[in-house]
Amino acid sequence: FNNLSNNTPVSFFPPVAAQAAQLLVENGATLTDQRGAYLAQNPDTSANATVTAGGFWNMAVNGVGLLDVADAGTATLSVLNGGNVAVGNTGTFLSNGTSFTGGGIGIGQSIGASGTITVSGAGSQLSSLGNVAVGRSGQGVLNILNGGTVTFNAGINVGTTAGAGSSGTITVGGSGAAAALTIGTNGGGIGIGSASHGTVVVTTGGTFTLNGTKGIGIGQTAGAVGLMTVTGAGVVSEAVTASGIGVGQAAGASATLQVLNAGTVTVAGGSIGVGVTAAGSSGTIAVQNNGVIRTTGTVGIFVGSTGTGLLTVSNGGSIADNTTLVIGSGAGGVGTVVVNNATINAATLAIDATVSQSATGYLDIGTGGAVNLTGGASFNKNAYVTMSGGVLNMPASANLTVTAGGQLAGFGQVQDAGTFSNAGSIIASGGKLELSNGVGAMAIAVVKRLRVAFLV
Repeated sequence: FNNLSNNTPVSFFPPVAAQAAQLLVENGATLTDQRGAYLAQNPDTSANATVTAGGFWNMAVNGVGLLDVADAGTATLSVLNGGNVAVGNTGTFLSNGTSFTGGGIGIGQSIGASGTITVSGAGSQLSSLGNVAVGRSGQGVLNILNGGTVTFNAGINVGTTAGAGSSGTITVGGSGAAAALTIGTNGGGIGIGSASHGTVVVTTGGTFTLNGTKGIGIGQTAGAVGLMTVTGAGVVSEAVTASGIGVGQAAGASATLQVLNAGTVTVAGGSIGVGVTAAGSSGTIAVQNNGVIRTTGTVGIFVGSTGTGLLTVSNGGSIADNTTLVIGSGAGGVGTVVVNNATINAATLAIDATVSQSATGYLDIGTGGAVNLTGGASFNKNAYVTMSGGVLNMPASANLTVTAGGQLAGFGQVQDAGTFSNAGSIIASGGKLELSNGVGAMAIAVVKRLRVAFLV
């Protein structure tokens, strides 16, 4: 009733705020779902699930399974202290009376949804036989920390759907036992910035191993923003079956790979491309502060394949390329490589490597920089090589060729080129071209400009 003196309800109690739904699986208990689970399936709902102390949540009992963390609301899944969550593969599922085909794991499924999975502590495990989307249309976060391990036998997309509010982040690292993210031999690859904002960080105590048949794609569609950072002794490695790394795979995408502070990236089978796949694409790789990139297979590193690519190696960073470093490798491609107080080791070097010589390549070897080759180098029509105090080293058996239109300029050193053939331009302001103890022969044909302060 109302208190007539002030016309206010005297027996009215305000509604209690809705509490997040809770699920706890612990102490060796097992929860089995025949198909799958949704956390926060509706807008304005929230849910928290924790699997810990040897608990097991099994969503792969029939080989198919589905886990949506923040289907439409806000949700977290914590796998801690030896907990285990297993999710199956693609199958047919029922949601609100409607059947659909799906499977695997989705984090932040719908617009406005926000989901986080954290796998932390030695023995803590998360696995999926189906594809994984981190930030499909909402915001998704996957943290793998402090000895937690995650194994996916399918592909991963980080930042999956174009549109405002879609973003995905994966972090691998921490203290104690090594944290590990692995794509199994039956899996695909990972797209970082597939169609929206995607970020992957592999840091101290973290490893990311790709054993599948595809590779790492960063910035895959127009408008996407992809960033991968490997830092603090974090390790990323691709098996020989994988296809390599592509940085900048579509016009209008923003794509960056950073290897910093003793981080290491190793590619065993595929190539590394910067500014690849489509005209107008662009990408950047930065290797700094003792960061390392290695290729150990039969294909090399391509900077400016058909788009625009930038590779900077500085402050103790290093590149170890088992085959050829190509700068400007496809028609219309523009590639730039800058080396300062750092090292690039490669078998051979080619700049403007297209048959029609319709790419453009720039190489700047600055103070303290060295490019060390075990074979020869060719600077073609649209090649611009600037020695800014650095060194280009080649063996006595190798050939250095500058074709018509190519340019070698600056004040560094070009050492131990067995045969030097020049039809382009040499513009030197103090430096030397040193042939190996008189063994090499110099052939200069149709020299357009020859202003030599090289010692020959």
